[in-house]
Amino acid sequence: MNLVDNAVTHGAPPVQVRVGRWTGPAGDDWVFVEVADHGLGMPPELLADATKRFVRAPEAQSRPGSGLGLSLVQGIIVAAGGELRLCHGGAHVRHGHAVDLACPHHDGMSATVILPASS
Repeated sequence: MNLVDNAVTHGAPPVQVRVGRWTGPAGDDWVFVEVADHGLGMPPELLADATKRFVRAPEAQSRPGSGLGLSLVQGIIVAAGGELRLCHGGAHVRHGHAVDLACPHHDGMSATVILPASS
């Protein structure tokens, strides 16, 4: 829900949510939830630090939030053996267990949660 809230608060419509299942080359099963919007996204230099506590883009300072949401999301995903992927403008940053799932790289910002199907 945090990723949807972020897209609505900091992004621009339309906000799209895609849910799916993917089998990796080694036969491992993964489920994913991708949240994408058509806003300005995060600057590339922020993608790597966005999951650190209290980190916010300068333009987000006047909007609701404290900069803890992505940090909490990342902690839960990593503890479950998954990956949080933040993509914008053709660049992406992986947080957690790297999964060989291709990114669609939308025009806007996307955040993808990828978890082992057995979790």
